[in-house]
Amino acid sequence: MGIQLKMKALIRIIIPCGYVFFSNAFSQTLTQEFTKQYTVEDGLPSSLLYRVYTDNKGYIWITSNAGIARFNGLSFTRFGIEDGMPDHEVFDISEDYKGRIWFSTLRGIPGYISNNQAYSYNAIPELLEEKISTVYARKNGEIWFGSYSNKLYQTRNDSILNIFDKLNSRVSGMREDNEGILWISTSSITYIYYFDGHTMQSIKPPTKEKIYSFSRYPVILYNKNIAFYGTNFWGIIDKKTKKPNILFDKTHFKDRIIISLFEDNDGNIWVGTNKGIDLFRNSDDDYIFERYILPDFRISSIISDFEGNYWVSTLGKGLLFIPFNPIYVYSTVIQSGSNNFTSGAISPDGEVMIANDEGIIFELKEHHLIPYFEKKTTDYIGRIIAAIKHSDGTI
Repeated sequence: MGIQLKMKALIRIIIPCGYVFFSNAFSQTLTQEFTKQYTVEDGLPSSLLYRVYTDNKGYIWITSNAGIARFNGLSFTRFGIEDGMPDHEVFDISEDYKGRIWFSTLRGIPGYISNNQAYSYNAIPELLEEKISTVYARKNGEIWFGSYSNKLYQTRNDSILNIFDKLNSRVSGMREDNEGILWISTSSITYIYYFDGHTMQSIKPPTKEKIYSFSRYPVILYNKNIAFYGTNFWGIIDKKTKKPNILFDKTHFKDRIIISLFEDNDGNIWVGTNKGIDLFRNSDDDYIFERYILPDFRISSIISDFEGNYWVSTLGKGLLFIPFNPIYVYSTVIQSGSNNFTSGAISPDGEVMIANDEGIIFELKEHHLIPYFEKKTTDYIGRIIAAIKHSDGTI
């Protein structure tokens, strides 16, 4: 498929502002503070969050086991049963072209929020006889409903256009790509479905493991000419030929179970797992694997807002805010050399020089530490206390 993944020779570990340490392995345990972590003390209805979503006005929406919250950057507005919600446990959330915020609930009753009021959706009689597992608002104005009876309803303007009743399990997540293809994951069967605008198609990836979304969290997303899928494994589907392939099996993630997937504006793929976040950084025709260091939080969803900041919902640890410009932490563990850095300096032409206690000076180029000067003998020449590059090139 022309898509390759490769490991960096020098591992780059990305962390939010607030972490101040150097790590020398993927297994480093972190206990430092986040840039911002929102909990019930800040106004969230619960710390057990299922989805985080940003609407066209820039508001951040969060679903939880205790209702929905909307964040305006300063405070949370909560929506519960007393505000018209049909249930307190809310899962999916998406916005239609009218600005209505659609959601699904544990009771199987869908609804929407409009003008700060929540409503149960009862405009289609056939849906009243179903227990709805998921709802998704498409860009073309259609609203799709998945049911516990393994049916999928395509609707527009409160009328049913199609009913797809050949699915082998209930729908657990839906995502629409830039080409208008609707990708559909189910709860426990070894199939992925997609709707091309005319017919419903199914794909069976080459694996014995079941493809499902952890509880109700979507596992399908798109990038370039491929679609990604997975929970205990990581795979891709060529969107042109519709041929699937396994990219990484669960041995690469060890005990890390994929819960959610997100593609940012730069084409990077964020993987929310039961033990933090993994990252596949987009690089021309390949993806470079990195580990985004967070404590072992269960990441239920990831989004970015209009300013490029990241919002992460967790199962039990509240809402995390990661700024657009995170701190980069560098390790020389793969390239050899001590991680005890003694000093750093910026040259007149803007080059960053970093020295360690083994007498090695590194130059920072495109987020990589490149040895600039190394001691030439085996004799200990002492610790470098300062490294300044002058305009004439001398150190």
